[in-house]
Formats: sequence, structure tokens, C-alpha cells
Amino acid sequence: MEVLTLAIAVDEAQGFIKSGYGYYDHENEKEILDNKTTISRVLNNYPDAPQIKITDEHRQRAQELKDYFDGVIVMKKLTGDVNGFEDSVGKIINGNEVDNYGVSVLASLPNSLRIQKQRDDMDEFYDNLRNVSEYVGSTGKRSRFKLFIKDVKYIAKYNIHLVTCVEGEQNLVKFFWNKDPDVSDLIVGKTMTVTGFVKEQSISKFSKCKETVINRVKITESA
Repeated sequence: MEVLTLAIAVDEAQGFIKSGYGYYDHENEKEILDNKTTISRVLNNYPDAPQIKITDEHRQRAQELKDYFDGVIVMKKLTGDVNGFEDSVGKIINGNEVDNYGVSVLASLPNSLRIQKQRDDMDEFYDNLRNVSEYVGSTGKRSRFKLFIKDVKYIAKYNIHLVTCVEGEQNLVKFFWNKDPDVSDLIVGKTMTVTGFVKEQSISKFSKCKETVINRVKITESA
């Protein structure tokens, strides 16, 4: 729990930096360590370790994080859906001591919680649209769409963003975006008017909803 509490405080202080992805901030002339290394240096009282203040709120959040993952892992075990990593997480968060691998895992849990809650939110989102989403536009034709941006997911393997949207408050529309590394216009919660060719209309194996996939997308207006 000491390491888990520290993991939350470090994540709050600098966000999540994956192990091995620390860097040097030339503008501020400061080394930015990955979360695992930061935690390790604080635990081992390194002279140059970042100053991380632990509060009662961090301790409470650590307990809530542990309880959350305990619940998720127990449910997955009951359904036979737990994988090796999740099994390891369960053992680590219920142990009394951790090794270097355990520190690495615990350092990533605050970010894993964000990802898991986002997945839970998207699952609920798809459940709500499953019986109401309809296709929009005509296949092979270019159309104009007013879209509410629900989710923007970066797919590192292809260096592309998958944008999940809603048209007319209930119709699911998706498109890929890779024109610019800066996708500041593609922010969750914004409404955008775009034009694009309707590439495909089908029931997605992932969302189980009727989805309209568009390509050659051009943003004409955002709000």
C-alpha cells in the first residue's frame, strides 16, 4: 500500500510516463523520470529524488484503486476471463511486499484505472445505442455530418486516431484521422461538422451496433 499510494501521488504530480520513456526537459533543464524510476528513487531516498508529498487523500485513493481492481479481477476469475497479467496484479496488490516488477506494475495502475474506466464508459455508451443506432448517408457518396465526438483513441501501431462519434444523438459514426500529429480539434465532448465519403455501413463485431464508417474526412466547422 505504501508503493501504491506513492504511485498515485507520482501520477498526480507528473501524469503517467511509461517505464523507459523518461526524458530530459531542455527548456527547464530538468530530468523527467518515468513513474517507476521516480517511485524507486523516492523509496530508496536518493538525494536527487523528486519531492513527492503524500496526503490522506492519496491513501484513500490507493485503497479505492485496490478495491476496484480486486473486484474486476474476482469477476474475471469467476467467468474464466482473467489473463496472466491480471492474475499477477491481483497477487501484487494483495501482497505485503513488492519486488522491482511489482513496483513497475503498481506504478502503472493509476493509468490502467483511467483506461479501464474509459472502457467501462464506452461499453455503457454502446449498450445505450445498440437498439437505436441507424446508418446515416449513402454508401459511396460524400455527405455532410454534424458529429458529437465521444472518443478519440490513438492506435500506435498505425500512427492513427480512431474517432468515435454520434450523429443525431443516437447514430454511431467512426472515422480514422492521421493528417496531422496535432489533433487538438478532435477533442472528446466537442461537436464538429465534417464532410466525408461513406465507406461502410455494418453492424460492428466490437460494439454490436449499426455503424457508419466514413473516410476522406474534412473538418468544416468545430465548436
